[in-house]
Amino acid sequence: MTRAIVESTISVGFEDLDARLARIGTAPKTRASQFDLSHAETRRFLKGRLDTDRTAELTDLMRSAGLPL
Repeated sequence: MTRAIVESTISVGFEDLDARLARIGTAPKTRASQFDLSHAETRRFLKGRLDTDRTAELTDLMRSAGLPL
């Protein structure tokens, strides 16, 4: 197996925040419920489209809950 084969098979979004959180077992619905978020706000956060202040607030909350961000 070569590096090129591995790189061509790994998903482009493998290291995205949503993918990392899914691998440790936190589903988007669970995160939304745990942090009192709407599904739309959760999606914007994961895609980096949430305003800076709210992103910082959610990042702090999630880190204090032990999520590896």
